[in-house]
Amino acid sequence: MVQRSALALKLLTSHRHGSIAAATFGLPEELGGERNWDYRASWIRDASFSMYALMRLGYVDEAKHFTQWVGRCVENSHHDEMRLQVMYRLDSGTELHEMELLNLSGYGDSRPVRIGNAAWQQTSWIFMAN
Repeated sequence: MVQRSALALKLLTSHRHGSIAAATFGLPEELGGERNWDYRASWIRDASFSMYALMRLGYVDEAKHFTQWVGRCVENSHHDEMRLQVMYRLDSGTELHEMELLNLSGYGDSRPVRIGNAAWQQTSWIFMAN
């Protein structure tokens, strides 16, 4: 079970960018329902937990690349250096404007497919030890 879980997390990891995608991307909240976001994005908190698990299993290169990705997120942030957004694009971009793709149906014919998420405008505090 650990190997299968690690494989699932590894498949969500971007070799190109170092980010880790939300595990729920492309899955609707309810089959056939309208809450259907395609999260091709990374939530900082969730990605950190996932990367910690991979690191504990020996995936240190992925952890190093993830740390570099977070650094780029901070550099790209519209906020001061003490804050992070709650989510970023996989390429460390900051803006994830919401849009409905009316011509697509999601998993289980869930419509509409939405991309982006207004949560990108929220911020999270980073607490730095002295």
